[in-house]
Amino acid sequence: MTEEQKPPHIRLAVENDQRELNRRSAEIDLRWPLKKLAANVIRIVRGAGSPAELGRQCADVVKAYRDYHDALGEWPSSYLISDTLSLRHREYHATTDRAWEWEDAMRQMVAGGLQVAAIILRQS
Repeated sequence: MTEEQKPPHIRLAVENDQRELNRRSAEIDLRWPLKKLAANVIRIVRGAGSPAELGRQCADVVKAYRDYHDALGEWPSSYLISDTLSLRHREYHATTDRAWEWEDAMRQMVAGGLQVAAIILRQS
């Protein structure tokens, strides 16, 4: 069969640099324990949460940081940490202007509450 007689085929050319694949994997492995720790700390501050889990969660975050460093030879960036924990980067789900205003107001109240809690904790 000649080249002209062969049926057409699709060739996918993707270049995934191994370092970039390692970075993505390390970021995923860091984000979850970091979120769990942050969420538990916030719940503990408000009087709930699991104080007994705090040590293990801290160790999980330290391990994830070390694994990230071992995989990439660098520590996670400030941007990655901020992006993982910041409420500002969350998607809005509102479908109307009024719902968007409500959602925005709720976020501002949560941010304000967290700010007050942080100030009180630093003063203690």
